[in-house]
Amino acid sequence: MKKLFLIIAGLFITFFMSCDFSAVDGDDGGGGSSKPDLVDSGSSLEQLIPNPVSWGEDFQALCMVGNDSEVDAGPFYIDVYASVNQTFDETNDYFIARQQVPSMPAWGSDVIIVIEPDDMIEFPSIPSAYYYIHYVIDSTNAIGESDESNNVGMCTNGTLYVQEGGDDDHGDTTQTATAVSFNTNIQGDIGTSDDLDFFRFNATSDRSYTLEITLGTLTDSVLWLYNSSGVELDYDDDGGVGRASKISWNCNQTGTYYAAVGGYGINTGSYSLRITEDGDSGEYTFSTSWSGTGVLDTQYSSIAINRNNTKLFVRVPGSSDGGEVRTFDTSSGNQLSSFSFTGWGGGITVDYYENVYIGTYSTSTEVATVKKYNNNSLTNSWDLPLNYNPTNNYNQGIALAANNSSSTIIYVKCSDDWHDGIVTKYNSSGTLLDSWVPSDLYTSSVDISFDYTNDILYFLTFNQSRIYMYSGGGSYLDYWDPSFSYPRGIAVSTDGDIAVADLGNDRIQIFSSSGDLIQEILTAGGGVFSTPSDVAFSTDATTLYILDGSKIHVFSK
Repeated sequence: MKKLFLIIAGLFITFFMSCDFSAVDGDDGGGGSSKPDLVDSGSSLEQLIPNPVSWGEDFQALCMVGNDSEVDAGPFYIDVYASVNQTFDETNDYFIARQQVPSMPAWGSDVIIVIEPDDMIEFPSIPSAYYYIHYVIDSTNAIGESDESNNVGMCTNGTLYVQEGGDDDHGDTTQTATAVSFNTNIQGDIGTSDDLDFFRFNATSDRSYTLEITLGTLTDSVLWLYNSSGVELDYDDDGGVGRASKISWNCNQTGTYYAAVGGYGINTGSYSLRITEDGDSGEYTFSTSWSGTGVLDTQYSSIAINRNNTKLFVRVPGSSDGGEVRTFDTSSGNQLSSFSFTGWGGGITVDYYENVYIGTYSTSTEVATVKKYNNNSLTNSWDLPLNYNPTNNYNQGIALAANNSSSTIIYVKCSDDWHDGIVTKYNSSGTLLDSWVPSDLYTSSVDISFDYTNDILYFLTFNQSRIYMYSGGGSYLDYWDPSFSYPRGIAVSTDGDIAVADLGNDRIQIFSSSGDLIQEILTAGGGVFSTPSDVAFSTDATTLYILDGSKIHVFSK
């Protein structure tokens, strides 16, 4: 982002000391003054180079200064200001730089004063405009002059136009590139039409990567990919959403790479860049299966995992109103405990503190409720606002997701089989923080998952068989339309990958954060799936758990 100030490092402000043998201020006509008299001589040689000036450019102000006295002067300071007026105003004008002059001989001399880079300061935060350049001689009044009234001068050869520019939020070269992490949205701003923002990342051979721009106030982006030698590997203009840029790339050599973002033509403004490490040749492979989970209604069971990856929680619907939540040891597959609940509905999630949340619906009271459990005991519950009756033959009306941070946020999607329903956002105590009706999401969501690192909610729809994406604040982002058949469960990994239990096709599909299919799992331990209904990733993204009828399959990287 280019702020409105000018970096003065490398800026040279040069003062020519004129020789002026005219009458001396304070001279009584019979000889020279006994005090120095530093003055602005003024000259057609005064100029501003370059003009206009923008951030990072060298800048010279050539001004004429003299000593109209027979007495040497020094040391003293010269201060330089920018002003919107021809009249100097020390209070309101903008201070640019200060230079100490060691000495100034009597009657002036052709001494050139150069302000070195170490003497520079940053140009103040001022808008793009035309400015007069004033300079104040002996600004600290170190010299007892015979006349103090002629110490302010102005470069006489026009005004200086300062273009919008300033401290660049990201460097303009590979040497000044910003280091970025994968699966994180990096904010940037293109401040001028020739601005480029460079980013540095390390890529691994045989892995695939997606570089994608999300437009803010920038309306049209361009994107380049370079290797460590500066060789261009790829370029894109409008491959993303709208006029945003997107590059999908397979790395064939481990090393450092660079992305460069710019505005197309004269476009400027804000954007975000996300670099995703999509997958590698080491896909999830079958490890083991646990049997005997005792699932009664296999098609509609769901699972969640704790943040320490030690416990897997399985919600098992009963043959009538109600069901159980069963806890399994992830290292052995043994069942550790269970608790019962009443109510239809669906959905299960676990927060940072291992509180378990389930959604239920009472057919007798027609009230949907979120119930919170800890150590198998009910600790809290709260009712949901309903747009539509969530009970139906698919037992799918309520879906839940929690962020995996200490500040717990619970998202709940409640709807019937054919309508949008409502999304509600709560803290761990059940206080309603926000709600919205997702008008772009036309049918019920069987499951939702939250990528809290990138603030993206993924909604899996049953009838449309789509994945919809919203921000955590309810803004619609996008949707994907894979070839699902009655999908049941969705999970997002900390790597940004998304797994879907595609029930109707008896398979598990794993997608990158950009929607590309990176793996399809059709079998487990040599056998085909029975009724794959839900999936869960370990928090380190190395293990995938698949709920399949009365079995839990474990796949590892």
